[in-house]
This record gives sequence, C-alpha cells and structure tokens, in this order.
Amino acid sequence: MEHIEKKLDDIFKRRFGIEMGQNKDKFRDKKLLGQEFGMPPRDLLYLFFDVEKEFSIKIPQDAIVSGQFSTYNGICKIIYDELRNG
Repeated sequence: MEHIEKKLDDIFKRRFGIEMGQNKDKFRDKKLLGQEFGMPPRDLLYLFFDVEKEFSIKIPQDAIVSGQFSTYNGICKIIYDELRNG
C-alpha cells in the first residue's frame, strides 16, 4: 500500500501542487470536494484520469457512484483492489 500512496502523492504534487506529506493523516478520510480539502470538481475529474493512467487500471463505475472515489483512503483502496484483481 505504501507504493500506491507514494504514486498517489506524486499525482497530487504534480497535478495540483499539493504536498500530501505531513497533511496526509489529517485529510485521509476527508471529502476531497469538501470545505476542509477544497478541491474543485474539475480537479477530481483530472485526478480520476491521472489515477487510471498512472496505475494502468479502470476505475469501476460503482466506486464513483458509491462515493468511494471521494477521499484519499477511498482512492487508495480502489487502486489496491484493482491492482490485486487485475
């Protein structure tokens, strides 16, 4: 899981200029579109495509509908599950 988090952190830094580092524990389960994290909806779409490309996975539609692709931990779990099953 550490390898997944490192690559995901790299996406946040490269795409959005967000250093997850020490802030990661504070934001792990916060909604990325929520007030505390404050990501605009457009950026969540960029993140979606970056994750699919970086990890060579296809994010399942039900992961979006269920809201799993809305937190850092949720995204890590999606990536882990898809890599394990793929």
